[in-house]
Amino acid sequence: MNLRTYILALFLGTFSLQALAQQDTSQFNSDELFKVGRELCFNKKRERGRYWLDKALEISPTYHDIRIFKARTLAWDDKYDEASGQLWIVLDDEPRNLDAIMALVDVYNWSDQTDSLLFITNYGLKRYPTNQDLLLAMAKALIEKEKRRDAVVILQQLLNINPANESAQELL
Repeated sequence: MNLRTYILALFLGTFSLQALAQQDTSQFNSDELFKVGRELCFNKKRERGRYWLDKALEISPTYHDIRIFKARTLAWDDKYDEASGQLWIVLDDEPRNLDAIMALVDVYNWSDQTDSLLFITNYGLKRYPTNQDLLLAMAKALIEKEKRRDAVVILQQLLNINPANESAQELL
């Protein structure tokens, strides 16, 4: 049976995600494995879902969307070091990958790693100097480090880009 048949059966209620996750993965391509892995992860079966994501990465190790998604699921489970390791694999291969940069911002923010958060926002801003999300994340990290004057400079820079940015207005 192919993946499309399994997914159709899943939607019709014939098979549960648990049954789907126990199938042999060798007949699937990386996109199909990714879809199943995502579905499992979103249905709180993250360990099983990551198994499918790992199988997809075995087939396509540079399929960065899979690796970024896997990293986010690791962060959801407070496995921050593992998550950041996966994201740095992406950035080593593709230094301008904004999705990986933003995922690292989240990982470092969620794990209260302010110094690492400042590093990754600076890294990202060197590549995307007008990115509002990066500027806002940097300002918040600077406030956390009690570097309010530096944060004000960043917030003013952000408001020069987008005067209507409510988050920047509130922080300022």
